[in-house]
Amino acid sequence: RTTQTAWAGPGLALDTGRYFVIQPDTLGVASLDPNATTSPTRSGMNMAFPRFTMRDMVQAEYRMVTECLNIRRLVAVTGTSMGGIASMQWAVSYPDFMQAVIPLVPQAHANRQVNFIWESARQAITLDPKWRDGAYPNDDRPVRGTGVGMIIQNAFGISAAGFEAMFANRDQVHRNYALMVDHIGAKTQARDWICRTWAIESHDIARGFNGDLRAAARSIRARLLLFPNCFDQLLPPTESGVLEVAMHAPNAKIVDIDDIGGHGGTRSPRGIATITSEVRDLLQ
Repeated sequence: RTTQTAWAGPGLALDTGRYFVIQPDTLGVASLDPNATTSPTRSGMNMAFPRFTMRDMVQAEYRMVTECLNIRRLVAVTGTSMGGIASMQWAVSYPDFMQAVIPLVPQAHANRQVNFIWESARQAITLDPKWRDGAYPNDDRPVRGTGVGMIIQNAFGISAAGFEAMFANRDQVHRNYALMVDHIGAKTQARDWICRTWAIESHDIARGFNGDLRAAARSIRARLLLFPNCFDQLLPPTESGVLEVAMHAPNAKIVDIDDIGGHGGTRSPRGIATITSEVRDLLQ
């Protein structure tokens, strides 16, 4: 997969001229691509598919790397958003397996605001008459509700300053809102996306440490390079536990992306430049 191409490629942060870069789909990826990885829809089980967690995702990736590729140690594990959350779990679950962990706009644990956001987004989808308790046919999906649900997520992901920069006036906001709803709804599998939100909002890397986030952070042995964004309202660094992990992990560095794009600021020119520079320094 090539979803990380902003950072992976010849001469980029993850230099494919120097490293063998593995970019898997995550378990349950909400793509409409029939060749994508296992998900509730592609399994044929739909909403009867067992609920999975971030730990399940990480364990599946670990087994793929060790059992299918026969790799015993990695230079680094990284990812953005859900991939960033997963990379923090990698750091705790398999502390000796990689030299470095590089989470981009991650969370260490879900906070109450993100619980509210995901539930609001799910309600937008399930209230669409075409949802049909998740038993909808693939040629008549709840596209409208899915688009609105995803836009709820995006509204928190982009900062207020980001919206001001994106749109010149209210009418432009309204026109683009309609286009974005249609575009996002048309390319997202609602069942799979809902299952992924359950995994995100129930996650906490401290679960195996009696809820002690500091103890979880102290268990991390890899070099940890954290990239939160102070403008991210979807996974805010303080409330999501990222700053606390940075303070207590043995070998951690935190770099604020500081971009008004918010949760998507990792893909802005500023974000890409910051990430590329810091990752090169870490891996040299």
